[in-house]
Amino acid sequence: MGVLHCTTKFCDYGKADGAKEYAEKEVVRDALCHASKLKLSALFVTPRTLGARVALTDEQLKLWPADAEKEVMPEQDLPLGSRAHVTLGCAKGVEPVQTGKDLLEFVKLEKEGNEGEKVQDLEQGELRYFGKGMWMLRLSQEDELLGVFSGFYGKKKEADKAEEGAAEKKPEEEKEGGAEKEEKKESQPEGKKKSKCTLL
Repeated sequence: MGVLHCTTKFCDYGKADGAKEYAEKEVVRDALCHASKLKLSALFVTPRTLGARVALTDEQLKLWPADAEKEVMPEQDLPLGSRAHVTLGCAKGVEPVQTGKDLLEFVKLEKEGNEGEKVQDLEQGELRYFGKGMWMLRLSQEDELLGVFSGFYGKKKEADKAEEGAAEKKPEEEKEGGAEKEEKKESQPEGKKKSKCTLL
């Protein structure tokens, strides 16, 4: 799973829609490398993921993209920051991005008035079952973790590396091909010579 984190904006190394615009926001630039406390309000588990629900402060919400929830549930009008979470684990073959999607399913049910079935009062809080293997432990006291707002520069997937390697290799192959063509042109009689061109 790597370093535990709460993603604000997935930029995909600058390739994601809106990544550049987000990175250039003044509020984002000012917050870089600054520490703040993340409040965990609940733990949840589904057949796919295990995660912690994060309750963002007003200051932290300023860093939250306005369309973060709409990306997953465009037909729903969910509160800003509803998708904030920390992924703790995933089932085999499930990507971490699914954790935020699962959390929004809980939020959607809560908005519809479905608070889940109370199963048990535990020392840590209230355990509720929402059906379809969806469980949530609402913490009686929010847990606080210290975090630093920064970019994440993890290793790229092998497929991405291979794609970039192929892109870098192609110009070299084109240059070699161009050189061969020029050599052939040089061997032609003077009257049939054609002007050379340079491949950049």
